[in-house]
Parts: sequence; C-alpha cells; structure tokens
Amino acid sequence: MKKNIDMILRRTLLNGDSYATVARDYDCSRQYIRQLCTTRNPEVNAIRLDIENEFRATKDSLPEFKKIKIGRIMQGMTQQEVADSVGIKQSYLCVLESKPSKSMHYNAILDILGL
Repeated sequence: MKKNIDMILRRTLLNGDSYATVARDYDCSRQYIRQLCTTRNPEVNAIRLDIENEFRATKDSLPEFKKIKIGRIMQGMTQQEVADSVGIKQSYLCVLESKPSKSMHYNAILDILGL
C-alpha cells in the first residue's frame, strides 16, 4: 500500500495530475484520491516530506513554469490565491504554469512560494 500512496502523491504533487485522472487509473473515486492526498497521518506525511525534499533538491534544474506549478501544489495554494498575491489574473497564471514564457512575474511568484 505504501508504494501506491507514494505513486499517487508523486502523480498529484510532482506531475500535477488531477485527482480524477489518478482515480481513473486506480479504478476508484476522485474523492478517495483527494482524501488520501490531503489526509494528515504519519505515513502520508512522511511520504509527502520525502517528495518535497526531492523537489527542493532538484528544483533548480526545472524550468520556471514547472517550478511554480509544483511549488504551488506543494504549498497547497490555489491558482487564484497565488494570482491574487502577485496581482495577476488566475487565467494568466494558468498560462504561466503550462508552458515556457519570458514573463517578468516568475520571480514574484517564486518569492510568494518560497522558492
């Protein structure tokens, strides 16, 4: 079971897969995947910490757009919360998270996320 939890958390945190996508692959409900990913028990917390440490160790090798998406998800923030903090629209943040850009907002977003 621990291996499955690890894979599910990696897919939702590092890959940015939706709960629905992961649930379809595991033949269960998205609510179950969400509960599994957001629960605060020692086993899940330990796996989450390992994944966060792995991300922090390799984040400098990632492109900015991936860094902000993964960082936001790891922080448990919504696109709207990050966009409001930076002073941009959520739809623009969505674009910044999906493909490379020369946006001047990347540094502000990375600062908000503590990256």
